[in-house]
Amino acid sequence: EFLENGVPTMGFYGPFAPAVQIYSCRGSVYWCGKAFLGLLLPEDSEYWSAVENNGPWESDLLPGKVYHKFQPATNLLITDYPNSGASEMRSWCHETVAADWQKYRSSENYNKLAYNTEFPWMADGDNGEVSMNYATKNRDNRWEVLRLYTFRSFDDDVYRRDAVLETDTTVRYQLADISLPDGILRIDKVSTGSPTQVRLGNYSLPQLDGDIKAMTRTLDKGYTASIIDNGDYQLATVALEGWKNGVKVQRPKGLHPVSSICAVPVTEADVSDSDIFVTLHLWKKSDSAFTDKELRPVKSVKISKDRKQVTVKLADGRTKTINFN
Repeated sequence: EFLENGVPTMGFYGPFAPAVQIYSCRGSVYWCGKAFLGLLLPEDSEYWSAVENNGPWESDLLPGKVYHKFQPATNLLITDYPNSGASEMRSWCHETVAADWQKYRSSENYNKLAYNTEFPWMADGDNGEVSMNYATKNRDNRWEVLRLYTFRSFDDDVYRRDAVLETDTTVRYQLADISLPDGILRIDKVSTGSPTQVRLGNYSLPQLDGDIKAMTRTLDKGYTASIIDNGDYQLATVALEGWKNGVKVQRPKGLHPVSSICAVPVTEADVSDSDIFVTLHLWKKSDSAFTDKELRPVKSVKISKDRKQVTVKLADGRTKTINFN
């Protein structure tokens, strides 16, 4: 589906309208011609004779670890995961839909919590379908995703952002991302001036050769892992704290760039004042099942009585303390 009527489409896997931006035009697709610039190199160039290699991924980036590169000028965090070979970017978006005359700076192109090289991003749906972002049921009874972020800090391997809902600034999020060898640990506080519902999506998997499998695994201490598998990758979601409505697997249509059908695990809860949510988003290739050890990188979670502090003990011996207002 790369070509339509002999012309490359605006999308790597066929047309994908959510990623098309205001400056895109029928000529934009011919940027793909840059792939052939290497043919201008002379025959004796080292480019043609060098042995293919994976650079630092072969020996510098070690399995079982996570590597960060933080850009202080832009507050952009780039994370490398040797276990999967994935790289991830976290930044911040602060653009309202109301003032976004270009109609893409406030969109999924920029407003997700993270972007991962292994998981092409899914567009948001009108019925609360959401991946790698929070969605809140606003006063108009519509699902509204986060897009108004304020960067706070990157310290002790914890990336902190705050966010408010565009249509209701009494809905506040205090967000903390901790990268683990096989995924993300999220420790977030949500406060609201009136009762509402919130959702948090994991990454999304496209449907490939067969149906996407969904299963649950019971872990110790009463925890449950919700797992989806498309034959290429597996995603696991473990709701450690706060998600009273549990985890549901959504199967949206027409929102993923790779296939017309996809699946995304989504946690959901009702919030009436303020709540703390602790969530694991994990991933691995489909060649072997998640082990109990892989699904339990967190040893314990302790929330203070005033709900202003969360202390997490990780299975690798580290302790992370997150302070909230």
